[in-house]
Amino acid sequence: MALEFQQIKFNLDGKGSQTDTQTATFSGTVRYAYAVLEGFRQKFDDSGENVRTAQASIDDVSLSSQAVNVTATLDIQPSNDKKMSGWITALVIADVST
Repeated sequence: MALEFQQIKFNLDGKGSQTDTQTATFSGTVRYAYAVLEGFRQKFDDSGENVRTAQASIDDVSLSSQAVNVTATLDIQPSNDKKMSGWITALVIADVST
C-alpha cells in the first residue's frame, strides 16, 4: 500500500456549463482515490463582463485498474451570455497496491 499523487488539468471553453473528464494513471492497481479541486481560472473572450454564476466542481471520481477518471465542471454564466474559456486543476490522491 502506497499513496501516490498526481495533478490533472481540465481546459474548458464555450458558453455556460463546461464539463470534461481527465484520467490519471498510477504505478499499480488503485484501491481508493480522491480528487481535490486545486484551483480554477475563467476568462471572458470579451472584456467587461458581469457574472451571474461562477462555480468550479469535481463531479465524479471512478477507478479502473491503474487509472482514475475525474470529471470536473466549470460553470461561468455572464449576464450577457458571452463565450468564456478557462481551466480547472485537481490533485488526485490514490491508494495504490505495490
